[in-house]
Order: sequence, then C-alpha cells, then structure tokens
Amino acid sequence: ITVVVHLPPQDLIVHLPPEVLEQPLINLIDNATKFCGRRRWAQVEVRVVVDHSQPLCPLAIQVGDTGSGMTPEQVRHLFHPLHTASGAKGHGIGLYVSHSLLIAVGGQLILKENWRWGGSVFEMRLPLVWGEK
Repeated sequence: ITVVVHLPPQDLIVHLPPEVLEQPLINLIDNATKFCGRRRWAQVEVRVVVDHSQPLCPLAIQVGDTGSGMTPEQVRHLFHPLHTASGAKGHGIGLYVSHSLLIAVGGQLILKENWRWGGSVFEMRLPLVWGEK
C-alpha cells in the first residue's frame, strides 16, 4: 500500500483533546488500509485542508483509499454502533466512536465520496478551538 500525505503550507495549531484527533484518524487510516486488501495499486491518501468558507470547522482532514468502497446498505448504517463490514474481525464501533468524539467537540465526520469497488473518502472537520462557537 502506498500512503500519500498532503499538508497545507502553513502551520496549524488545534486546541483539542488529543484523543479527538488521534482516535478518528487512526480508525480511518486503519479502515482504509484494511479495505484496500492486497491490491498491487492500493493507495491511502491523507489530505489536510483549510476551508475558510466553513468558519465553525475550517480544518478538514480527509482520508481516502482505493479499496472496495461501500454498498448502499453499509452507507445507510455507517455511524451506527455494532454494524461492521469487517466480518468477524470487526466490532462495529470504530466509526461510531470516532463520529461521537468529533460531534462532542463541535466537529464532524462525514463520508465525502464513495465508489463501489473504487474506494471511499472520509472527512474529519475540526473546530480550531474546542468549546468556542
């Protein structure tokens, strides 16, 4: 698997509890690598974007992959607890916990793009300062 990371040219300072950034990011990267399988051309892309048109959550971290994508049924239950596409290996709580952590600090976790058999892109939107609106 090739991992590509795109960072903005400016330094960014985010005032959030560490687990709010760590847990969702680890979960998204883990899922991306898992669903890429053993494809020779598999790629995971992490992109950090600042979008000033979103004043409440201007910082976005996108994690995309060239994996299998999701079925419409999987998309419908995406952030629900105990739904997994990992079979016996998964617990079905990773995206649910990640989504809940981000919501708790005023952020978001969304499925930005999904192509069945072509991969997915998830986006974490983060407030720059926790607790301020």
